[in-house]
Amino acid sequence: MAVTEQGGQPSRSGSRRILDAVRSSRSDAPDTTAIVLHAGGNGLLAAVVGLAAAMVLTVASWAAVPHADGASAQAPIRLAAGLWLLAHHVTLELGAASLGLTPLAWTLVPLGLTYLAGRQAARALAPVTLGDVGRALVVLALAYGLVAAVVAGLSSWEAMQPHPLQAFVLGAALAFVGGGLGLLRAADLDSAAWLTVPFRLRQAAVAGTAALLSLVGVAAVVVALMLAAGFGEAVDYSRTLDAGGVGGLSLALVSASFVPTMVVWAGAFLAGPGFTVGEGTTVSPHSVDYGALPVFPPLAALPPEGVAGGAALLSLTVPLAAGVLAGWLVHRRLASATPHEAALWSLVAGAVAGVGFAVLAWWSSGPVGAQRLSVVGVSPWTGLLVAAEVGLVGAVVAWECHRRRG
Repeated sequence: MAVTEQGGQPSRSGSRRILDAVRSSRSDAPDTTAIVLHAGGNGLLAAVVGLAAAMVLTVASWAAVPHADGASAQAPIRLAAGLWLLAHHVTLELGAASLGLTPLAWTLVPLGLTYLAGRQAARALAPVTLGDVGRALVVLALAYGLVAAVVAGLSSWEAMQPHPLQAFVLGAALAFVGGGLGLLRAADLDSAAWLTVPFRLRQAAVAGTAALLSLVGVAAVVVALMLAAGFGEAVDYSRTLDAGGVGGLSLALVSASFVPTMVVWAGAFLAGPGFTVGEGTTVSPHSVDYGALPVFPPLAALPPEGVAGGAALLSLTVPLAAGVLAGWLVHRRLASATPHEAALWSLVAGAVAGVGFAVLAWWSSGPVGAQRLSVVGVSPWTGLLVAAEVGLVGAVVAWECHRRRG
């Protein structure tokens, strides 16, 4: 893509070539039948493949453990449907308890499948305009969400009751993201879609995303260090559960898939508010208080109870450093802006980082039982604090850098 920056603007020749793809029209645009057949079919296929993978795991585990003769295989099949829905952050009502805490690693499976479905639909439809991509994406997302709603309805029984409407909305939303990325990438229209966003907003979005990734990256390092320090205790937890061969393997997979969720929790810890592991508990740089914990190996990485020390309070500088990064990027990318404009767009960058963290916080939180364990994870409102920390620090940095250069 031939785009250069002159005074903070992309070159006209590069923009024109890409925007022509946005505005162009074809007489041989994909018709409705082809879109329904290919986009809708690939959406259905992505949902079926993901559900089948979950069934293979649960049925294989059920077959490997002793059970009564003549025991029905409906239970593991329904369990597979529940796990597949849980990967989409659908809450499962388990009698008096609820299960809605999604290991973030599970979400990567349906996200990757919908991405592949979008790519396959793009190869079959050969879209040239963003309008073609939009129509195909809507059909793909609706088809995927419809399968999720049907699965939620058919898998409902006295021991587990998903919400079909919630399954439809969350399934369609996830397919919209994954399928949209696949469609745009395979159709080579991702640059065209990006250029429909105003130039300065694009640069603020890049700065905000970089700040968010830096916060999550430091949180990942913290989790890795804490897991290494608590490895012995995690092994003791596994031995206490005594899950056996197949059960032990399943426990290890679930524990590993839970690590990205704990990274988001660590990000909330670095931001200040922290997270909860049950009602009335808190894990933050100011204090750590959670009482008795369920026996689950990844929880061995949690800090000990009591008043946090100076190292924990020092971690509060991480989101401020992310704000410095955002402000510096805005300063570099918006060279032609005035100091006040640079400060304003740094606030926008902070908002981007805050919204992104709020989504991660919401997706990595949920109930895992009744009463005390009905609240586990990070409050999405933490994103508001992240936006303030990144945005305000970034605004000061961008304004001062612009003023000094001027």
